[in-house]
Amino acid sequence: MDVVVGVTFLFLGGLGITRWLNILDPGGISLIGDAIHMTGAIFLSVTLIQKDTCAGLSLKSLHLTALHLVVKVSYGGLVKSELRPLDINSILGTLVAIYMVGFKYKSSYVDKQHNFKLLYLLVPCALLSLVIHPMAQENSWSGITVAFCCYLNSISMLPQLQVMRKRESVDPISAQYICWLGYSRLVYVENWIIEILLTRGQSVTFLGYDFVSYDNIWWTIMGVLSEIVNGFILADFCYYYFTSHFDVDREDMHLPSGVV
Repeated sequence: MDVVVGVTFLFLGGLGITRWLNILDPGGISLIGDAIHMTGAIFLSVTLIQKDTCAGLSLKSLHLTALHLVVKVSYGGLVKSELRPLDINSILGTLVAIYMVGFKYKSSYVDKQHNFKLLYLLVPCALLSLVIHPMAQENSWSGITVAFCCYLNSISMLPQLQVMRKRESVDPISAQYICWLGYSRLVYVENWIIEILLTRGQSVTFLGYDFVSYDNIWWTIMGVLSEIVNGFILADFCYYYFTSHFDVDREDMHLPSGVV
């Protein structure tokens, strides 16, 4: 367990030092986060193909993740004229997982554990992005798209956490997938924090494409807060996952009360 924590701190610390010394730019660090996310999506799809069950996975969280990635890729393609292969691969991996959960292994999907209303998440994200968003150079819709993508990504794991709470345990597939997402989120959060410190709050990297100057202090607060909260929720899960994994050798992971 100490080795895992040490390697994590060394990895994040190394990224921070390379950015501070201008060896990597914000887009480079963001690409590393994208690569970790892509690895998690591909791992999930490949594992589901090899297994015969999807119990414990939330189809609604997969839908939200896929929507977030589609919005992100659309923003890059339409606004920045840049398509990022890592994000496209993440979409493909997530779509394969959606197919496996929603169709091939539908019989092992327990509907009563997945009654989270997606409209309760999508509508607030959409309304909030209309009110609080960065002032993008291209047009106002670019800023709204960035905000919606950020808010959507921050709440995408809530249905999955609800499933874990109802099951009171986490199957290995879900646990490892969330850990990949947790590591990618920590990289994104570190990137945001470093840019805020280096530019003294004058600019932040959004979606990893370039700098977007902002005039709205509320967006700064909401954007960074949503990233940090989501990142540390997943980091907390990763901590208990590794603790459980190294302490006992069992099929499911049981989280302490109050973790989810």
